[in-house]
Amino acid sequence: MYMLCPGKRLVMSGKVFYSCPILWVLFVLVSEYGVVSTLQNVTRELFGTESRGTIAAFGDFNSDKQTDLFIIRAGRELIVFLADQSAPYMKPKVKMTLKDTHAVITSVVPGDFDGDSQMDVLLTIRPQQAISMELSVLIIWGNNEMLDSNHSLILNQTFVDEPLVMDFDGDLIPDVLGTIKGEKQLHVFSLKNRLLTSLKLDSQSERYKPHSHAFIDLNGDFTADLFFTTVNPSSQQIQFEVWLNKDGNFTNTTYITKRPDDIKITGQSVFADFGKFDGKEHSCG
Repeated sequence: MYMLCPGKRLVMSGKVFYSCPILWVLFVLVSEYGVVSTLQNVTRELFGTESRGTIAAFGDFNSDKQTDLFIIRAGRELIVFLADQSAPYMKPKVKMTLKDTHAVITSVVPGDFDGDSQMDVLLTIRPQQAISMELSVLIIWGNNEMLDSNHSLILNQTFVDEPLVMDFDGDLIPDVLGTIKGEKQLHVFSLKNRLLTSLKLDSQSERYKPHSHAFIDLNGDFTADLFFTTVNPSSQQIQFEVWLNKDGNFTNTTYITKRPDDIKITGQSVFADFGKFDGKEHSCG
């Protein structure tokens, strides 16, 4: 089943997606032969009278093996709609509102950031009237399928762009990678056991904004590598860096590829097997 809706630009986990107001959620029912059989509006069956807000993320919040929805309302309110067996099939069960009345939520990333088997939620936030892309990162700790803003951690850093959430050290706990205001080096923040630790990745290149990075196996050795879109410090030209994963350690700038001259606009990087050759092609235009 595919969800179709008119959307607007939203940055999530460092990637640009197109979000949609719940009111316009439609599902295309595809038959087993891949033929579109019907297009119908199922908003009321899914959400009842609660069809307001913007879909920001998906995740199994209560560990029932069903996909739940994370909805932003009025910029400051986060609501988790839990999947149910009876209509409406998505019910608003968990709510959390930012304490700062002048801040808005820009992205939502569900995950177990402290390793306690409870789903937490990472929020990126910024001042409501801000023009720049500078952000703060707030993590709300999950507790018995609830979210409480009184049990949270804010990273005492200002990020110049949306961070990338990834398992940097291979401990099966997501880490936060991003660029801090006033520094060129990338920072990796780990929150295992709710203890904040960080390290810097040595790099001379400036990260491209909006950030277009990836955590993906690029050399076929079944371990995820790092892909960065950066700006050459000398020529100020856009380039692509690959940091290969060698026994759990990322080799600084294993190789650099210059952006092709005929590309005039560099967008978000997408990797896919466009030619069905079991490989990965890179699309960035």
